[in-house]
Amino acid sequence: MASKFIGIILSFAVILAFMLVPPVPAASGGSNTVSIGIQPETMPVLPDADFTFKVKVNITASENVSSAEAHIDFNSSYFNVTEIIQGNLTKVLKSEFNNTASPATIDYAGMIDVIIGETPVTASFVLCTVKCKAKGLAGTTPVNFIYEAPKRRTAVWSPGAVNYLTDWSTQVVNGTVMVGTPTLTVNVNPAGKGTVKANGVNLTGYPNTTTWTWDAVVSLEAVNSTPGWGFVNWAGDIADPNAISTTVTMDDFTKSVTANFAELPPAISPVPASLTFSADVGGANPANQTLDICNGGGYILNWTANITGANAALFSMSPMSGGNLIAAQCNSTEVAVDITGLTEGTYQATITINSTDTAENVTVPVTLYLGVPAVKVISISPTSLTFTTDEGENPSVQTLKICNLGSGTLNWSLSANAAWLSETPTSGSLGAGECEYVTVLVDVTKMAVGDYSATITVTYRMLS
Repeated sequence: MASKFIGIILSFAVILAFMLVPPVPAASGGSNTVSIGIQPETMPVLPDADFTFKVKVNITASENVSSAEAHIDFNSSYFNVTEIIQGNLTKVLKSEFNNTASPATIDYAGMIDVIIGETPVTASFVLCTVKCKAKGLAGTTPVNFIYEAPKRRTAVWSPGAVNYLTDWSTQVVNGTVMVGTPTLTVNVNPAGKGTVKANGVNLTGYPNTTTWTWDAVVSLEAVNSTPGWGFVNWAGDIADPNAISTTVTMDDFTKSVTANFAELPPAISPVPASLTFSADVGGANPANQTLDICNGGGYILNWTANITGANAALFSMSPMSGGNLIAAQCNSTEVAVDITGLTEGTYQATITINSTDTAENVTVPVTLYLGVPAVKVISISPTSLTFTTDEGENPSVQTLKICNLGSGTLNWSLSANAAWLSETPTSGSLGAGECEYVTVLVDVTKMAVGDYSATITVTYRMLS
């Protein structure tokens, strides 16, 4: 049986060859269709890592071809083939060929012969898995699968026969192996005006370069870390250039992105966003409150304020204007309220802050709650008790006085949160103006030298 071997010897190349040899039936003059492929066509791999790919031959034949060759060409500087799993083919691994024979054959390291089954084939799918191991050299290198076979056989072979093999078909599919470690370089523009997080981790030292695994999807977030500056967009290998949070896929040796920031216009930012006062009718004015007027943007902010609403006259603010505020700077003001002559109720007004440096006006709601003073219905004295004694000796008892200051009946009870403290009685009922004394006893017999504290809680209910 004749075989044809085709190869190119280069100093950097390794060629694996397959011999596809089906049985040779009588000629029928038909034609065959063959398609080949590499799966996957692109193979990114880290240095010194194992990886696999598959080669396939899909044959639709009206007659058997007499012989066929399949070669895998690759650069052994980048990776080695460690094993071939032949699938539905048998194989013979040859470490070398005799290149002294006549005619000479080419010496191929790792030459593979494969043989299709013993019966005639009219349709066949041949799939081989090629196991490889990358080396330390980084770069992109081709891996090619070459199939050579006759489409038609016109006569049974015999020595000196002519037209034995006609219409030879050569097909080539190209794959790519990418050996290396992907790197991602992130920069910030202008420098120092923002930061970036990668998978939730703050990056520092821009331009920042990190290494990743192949096809890793890295989440990036632009962080407005400098007052007065804000995110604009991304430039480079990014999924969404306009989203403050986006991703980059590490499917190449190097990826580079830049987060662009710009100075923000001035913005009025009051702190707090609202003010609330509370007071009792006939009592003192509530304490003044601080309202900070801040520049929440960039550049320079100048501002003025006014108070509006039906109750505006009750409130005052000082000062009512300010400015020359750079980013994150504030002017502090005081807001006061006068409750003289007011009756119980809720009083509201609005502080409006304006600026010619920005088109916006910002409002701060101000509310006064004015109520009737609460009526005190119970008196407990003293409000605290202190015991001092020597170790093992109980101190003298002390008393609490509980009085009903209301006009109805006062039911009360008390409890303590320490086992060494006891009270007698622990509950009672008092008419209007009545008082009762509670004896408080401390037991120190099981206590070491030290300081101890406890709380007596009094619960009461006024009955009409």
